[in-house]
Amino acid sequence: MDKMDRYLKEVLRVTFLRREEKAEWREEMRTHIDCSVEEQVSDGFSWEEALELTLRQFGDPGMLRRDLTRQTYGVSIDVLLPVSVLFLGWYAYAVAEELQVHFSGQGIGVVPLTLLAGTLSLLLTRKTADRWAVLLTLLPFGLVFGLQKLQVPGALSWYYGVLLGDRWGFYSGYAGIMILLGLLIFLKTQNGRIASLLLLLPVLYSAHQLPGRISNYMYHLQYSSPNEHGMYYMAVTYQLDSLLIRTFVWVVFLLALRYFTQFVHHRRINKAGS
Repeated sequence: MDKMDRYLKEVLRVTFLRREEKAEWREEMRTHIDCSVEEQVSDGFSWEEALELTLRQFGDPGMLRRDLTRQTYGVSIDVLLPVSVLFLGWYAYAVAEELQVHFSGQGIGVVPLTLLAGTLSLLLTRKTADRWAVLLTLLPFGLVFGLQKLQVPGALSWYYGVLLGDRWGFYSGYAGIMILLGLLIFLKTQNGRIASLLLLLPVLYSAHQLPGRISNYMYHLQYSSPNEHGMYYMAVTYQLDSLLIRTFVWVVFLLALRYFTQFVHHRRINKAGS
């Protein structure tokens, strides 16, 4: 690896850019560097001297990295990286705490999990409209959690149904509303990943609760009487059912978006051909 490749690799390190975006930036910067080196060589410098001078003129890789992420995300890597690490650490701590208490039933880690999913979605999006759409997808879950904390009548049932998977009737109603909202978001942004986040988050919630319930079952399997084992075993199977059903709804929604996208694409082709 020559000096130019090492320089470009350092610039593109920890930028959260997609592979194709990194390739585009690498090619663009390489073109500018090559042009500058050729100019320096024509002025009498050797190729090595010209490359060294050009790289110094380009500036510190860290500064370029900040400018690059700011152009891509509208915010510097100095903001993106600490926020991402903070939410990731918060979520890891919540999971460890939940496993330690063998699933208390209070939904520990639901908020960090939501924020983590939102943060990752923001890292993968580029458009301002998409970022507002991510915030809109998180709002219903924050509303359910907030109303439950405020002890609004009926909010606890929604909380258990949507976030913990213990109220099928409430989750079914909520899923229907989220499907409609997801379709509206998709029509506005054409971003299926963000639109499906509304149905993916309940899947993550249910998967998040499953290790705690398994841990709880294993604990009571060892220390409780045989008569109590069935109750904890049913809790595990119930959580598995919740995970499977929510996953099924999410996958069906993804397939519907894919079919709709293909339908619109073929319709535009047919319209252009006629």
